[in-house]
Amino acid sequence: MALSILERLRAKTEYIGECWLYRGAHDDKGYGRIRFEGKKRHVNRVSCYLFHGLDLLDETLHALHKWRICPNKSCWNPEHLYIGTNKDNVKDTVESGVLKSRRVGNQSHRRKN
Repeated sequence: MALSILERLRAKTEYIGECWLYRGAHDDKGYGRIRFEGKKRHVNRVSCYLFHGLDLLDETLHALHKWRICPNKSCWNPEHLYIGTNKDNVKDTVESGVLKSRRVGNQSHRRKN
């Protein structure tokens, strides 16, 4: 019998405090990856699909981390995630200090810590 996506996620998860750290495959930025419905997907996006109703086909919406409470990219605890736009993500990462932004003239330059 094939395991459900939730069983597969849990089988490769280490629970540390409130974080659910995915210990399976990761992309080059540190986000967990898992094959689901015929495609490799980010684990945090699958979590938002399972727990928050994210439409996996809607590429305008993203599974975003609540950086202020959870700095772990591999965490897929639905309480540490929310659905938002790219604009929401940039605003949140700048406000939380994950991404620094500075304006020079009419251009916005961003750099990681």
